Amino acid sequence: MLKNEKGVTMAMLIITVLVMVVVAGIAMTTGSNLRKKTELADRVSQMQLIQAKAEEIYNEHLYKGSKLLGEEVTLNQGEEIRNEKWYKLSGEDMKKMGIDFNPTEEFYYCVKYDLTEENSEEGVDKEEIDPIDVYYSAGYESTNGNMYYTLGKLKDLES
Repeated sequence: MLKNEKGVTMAMLIITVLVMVVVAGIAMTTGSNLRKKTELADRVSQMQLIQAKAEEIYNEHLYKGSKLLGEEVTLNQGEEIRNEKWYKLSGEDMKKMGIDFNPTEEFYYCVKYDLTEENSEEGVDKEEIDPIDVYYSAGYESTNGNMYYTLGKLKDLES
């Protein structure tokens, strides 16, 4: 019998494979979470840009009487939006805002210019409410599976 056999035993091979599987699982989970965080940051950034441009347009409307951009629509989106008046932005509207996005029937942005009703609620600090809200039809699915459509809700997810 040979006493000095060299090589990998079956037990060592199984342990090595198990360690590799665990490390791969951790890497995949971390990568997936990072991808979702990046997707959220991108979506919020795009919506904040639209919000800033819409604020300019709204101020021009208030002080100069210029026309608001978008086609007036009523949205219903679960608990987040109920029978509210929004303005659906067309590709031409987006170009006027200086934003490169071509909306489709499925994927589009809407802007809610006037939040005076919400601002007049008792106990609500007007400084805490954005005067303009933005809606994205595709929404954003959070890691817990809930869908969010408005900039206000997405900002809450970021914090």
